[in-house]
Amino acid sequence: MKRYIATLASLALVFGLGACLMSLTESFEYDVLNEPVPPLPEIDLTGRDGHLEPIDFTTDSVFEDNKDDIKNVDRVEFHVGMFTKNGDAAELDISFRKPAEGTSPPGDWVPILKRVPVPAGTSGTKLHVIEYADSGDYIVKDNFALFQKQATIGKMDLLLEAGELEPGVTNDEVVIKKLVIYVAITAGK
Repeated sequence: MKRYIATLASLALVFGLGACLMSLTESFEYDVLNEPVPPLPEIDLTGRDGHLEPIDFTTDSVFEDNKDDIKNVDRVEFHVGMFTKNGDAAELDISFRKPAEGTSPPGDWVPILKRVPVPAGTSGTKLHVIEYADSGDYIVKDNFALFQKQATIGKMDLLLEAGELEPGVTNDEVVIKKLVIYVAITAGK
């Protein structure tokens, strides 16, 4: 009888671990400037009310291979390289369009990165770079769950805007030379 119970316990453990191994974490990088055809050399916000950039994660093989089995978008980080044309300080905001609900069309813009600094003294040869690990300091935590939901669909629009340094004061001479989104997903049956 003891051997029977030990065998049942062993089988339960094996099948329990097997179920856990049915999920896996995958990750990919989406280069916003290199995905469009033709690629963008830069995004210049000078004199504009922002720049709309469509994002399509389905062009990435990791996303495409797992799209039907995505359980969660676990982590999103941004790598941004930018400067100001006039050398003055500026800020960058990045928003995404609220996903459609039922038959409703997509809604308002929801900030995901807010008040990303572009310090004075930057230039086309001296970029200010926000590394992946540092981008979490600028992610709007209250909006992250909604961003995760939209990312599991694979397509969204991003709006890049020069942010307000203080109420009513904006330096719109921001140029983005690099914008890569790192995405980690959990997928499985």
